[in-house]
Amino acid sequence: MQEKINVILGKHHEKIEDVKICQDAMAKHKDQTFKQLDDFFDFVKKRVEKRCEDLKEEYKKIEAREKRRLRSRQMKLEKEAVDLEAFAKEFEDFFTDFDSEMDFMANRC
Repeated sequence: MQEKINVILGKHHEKIEDVKICQDAMAKHKDQTFKQLDDFFDFVKKRVEKRCEDLKEEYKKIEAREKRRLRSRQMKLEKEAVDLEAFAKEFEDFFTDFDSEMDFMANRC
């Protein structure tokens, strides 16, 4: 009888050791999984930060290009405004010097 009890106790101790081995394996697996998750999130965070920096640089380039385009457009409009003012002054001078009565007489002849 004692021998059977010892056999049962031995099997019980073996099962306890097997459970401890499984628990250690699960703990290692959990640590590996958490490490992989941490690595993945670090990787994603780096990619997001890099994408943010790329977008900022792209925005700066677009902004600089648009500023140059608008500055060029502004200079062109200012030049056109000066030309229109000059034309208006010349036309006004021409019109003030124009003698409508003399022109009417010349055309009548």
